[in-house]
Amino acid sequence: MLRAAAVLLVVALPASAVGSPAPTRLVALLADRTLVVAELSRGAVLSTTSLGPPKPTVRFGGDLIDRSPDGRKIYVLVPGARLAVLDGSSLAVTRRVALPAGVAFRSLAVGPRSGRLYLSGNTKRSAEVDVLTPAGQLLRRAVLRPSDAWFVLASAIAADASALDVSSRGG
Repeated sequence: MLRAAAVLLVVALPASAVGSPAPTRLVALLADRTLVVAELSRGAVLSTTSLGPPKPTVRFGGDLIDRSPDGRKIYVLVPGARLAVLDGSSLAVTRRVALPAGVAFRSLAVGPRSGRLYLSGNTKRSAEVDVLTPAGQLLRRAVLRPSDAWFVLASAIAADASALDVSSRGG
């Protein structure tokens, strides 16, 4: 039985990771770092996986789940500086990637062609974005704004990867 927990992000997936028109599976990341996979047509929970030790309820949401351009991988940004990589068909965790310390990442976007990972978040002194390879290697770190009052909420990458839009709150 699942305990009550806040849902951070939900993604509906087609029956096959690529090409099916109607979503039949739901993937939800709960605030306690539990990934839940459910079958929508039956209303049944198929699996639950802990992606890290439970933490107190997270006070923010964000774009925490995205998939690779070919649908073979699903990336989950786990609060607490970790990235989980799932198989796009079985939804099994295939790899866990430690992220750079000192950054509270709050948003994940996957490049639509390159599959590069764009992670946006905050340090104590700035808002920044890290660009990683699909394997999780750091390619570039850029400061978006040198301020501790600019709180990253979400991000989106342009279809041609020419721009990364980051929404925030604060001054």
